Amino acid sequence: MGGRHEPKISSRIVLGNDRLRDSSSSTTDIAPLPRSTDIDVSIIIPTIRREQLLANLIPRCFAQLGFADGQVEVIVVDNCPLQSAKPTVERLSEKFGPSLRYLSEKRPGVSHVRNVGVRAARGRIIGFIDDDELPAETWLASMLACLKAHDADVVLGPVYPIFDSPEANNDAFICKTFTESSDRPTGTVNKAHLSPTRATPSSVLLSDDGDR
Repeated sequence: MGGRHEPKISSRIVLGNDRLRDSSSSTTDIAPLPRSTDIDVSIIIPTIRREQLLANLIPRCFAQLGFADGQVEVIVVDNCPLQSAKPTVERLSEKFGPSLRYLSEKRPGVSHVRNVGVRAARGRIIGFIDDDELPAETWLASMLACLKAHDADVVLGPVYPIFDSPEANNDAFICKTFTESSDRPTGTVNKAHLSPTRATPSSVLLSDDGDR
């Protein structure tokens, strides 16, 4: 792709509800980087004071099926003023190299954090996942398949809870309470409006491949 294009956020938002197998810098003035033809997806992880969860999440992001080394980058954007996530990211960078990046956003609020990640992303597709979530190994492949099949700008996916307590995992009411999903079929167009002044929700993918 030639030149930098800002992600196109439109009203064509589709649901990707195929159930997954096991779903589970100190400055804010960051100049946009040119998109890389080698990076398919930039996964942005907003985080604040969840170092252990982050240490479990990052390797799962790099273990997505169907992607070779270098096709996925992970950008951790730390909203903690003390940069508490930085040592975790630096330690994991020894394994994942430059595909794992750390940014600090001191302004409180997840919208600031996500927007900083978007500006720094180099991938053709941008994905969001929260620091207390774990993706199934087919998460990206399923989202991208839905994006392509339905010519969507944004794909939303389900989130299912996994508790430390076996009793909670077996309690249908508790599980339903903490599940984020829909009974509508995959490919259903979501008419919800996204304000241009706010970042998108978690568990989405954005495409910047030209105007729709």
